[in-house]
Amino acid sequence: ESAKEALGIHSPSDEFGWIGKMSGKGLENGLVESGKGAVAAAKKISKDVVKASKEAFDKSVDQIDERKYYNKLSLAEELESWEDLQKRYKAGTEERKKADREVYRVKQDLIKAEEDAEKKAFDHSSSWIEEKKYYNQLSLAEELAAWERVQARYKEGTEERKRADREVYRVK
Repeated sequence: ESAKEALGIHSPSDEFGWIGKMSGKGLENGLVESGKGAVAAAKKISKDVVKASKEAFDKSVDQIDERKYYNKLSLAEELESWEDLQKRYKAGTEERKKADREVYRVKQDLIKAEEDAEKKAFDHSSSWIEEKKYYNQLSLAEELAAWERVQARYKEGTEERKRADREVYRVK
């Protein structure tokens, strides 16, 4: 009764209902407006994180390249550096794709370096045997033993192993 008289209204429940609806509508409008700012802030933060991530990746790549340029990084160390970098980035990102390509490249370089080292070692052994034979410093038994040692160092199927097998066969 006192609300009716103070406000000069017939039905306070209708009036307070209307005030409640308008309060809710005002709250909704306020949340929508402030939400736009929150979305903009989230987008900015996301862009900043992506930018920082790319800068960190580029800095790591520069460090790897710098150490490679001055021969302060072996192939094994380079591979380890790229694999560490690879782990930091999610599959499918540009940074991860580049790291994946570099890991593949370095692994191929390591395989080639190993093959080259095997060929060089074989050529060295072969030259040693040939030189000793030329000066008659190896008997047939010693030559056979030398080729069998060479043969034992290489995996079956490799070119070096095939050459050593032929030499063992020839000497026998």
